[in-house]
Amino acid sequence: MKHSAFLELTVEHQLRIWKKIGVRVAVRKTSIFYHVLYQVAGFYIDAKFFRGSDEVLSIHSFSSLGPLAPFLKEIDISDILE
Repeated sequence: MKHSAFLELTVEHQLRIWKKIGVRVAVRKTSIFYHVLYQVAGFYIDAKFFRGSDEVLSIHSFSSLGPLAPFLKEIDISDILE
């Protein structure tokens, strides 16, 4: 699925797609929230949660590399380097 097609879906359908085919890549925590980065068919989703909760507050999808910056230090690539 292309990112442009994903954006045309309703939020309900976006959530279904994300939960069905998203692959968790990294987790980033702040004092109040935690963000989970998922890769979904060539683009990414940043899912935002309150710490201590599994209720999704928001999702932000993107295909550019800029929004990945906060997650880069959290991504473990040691298996790839071996």
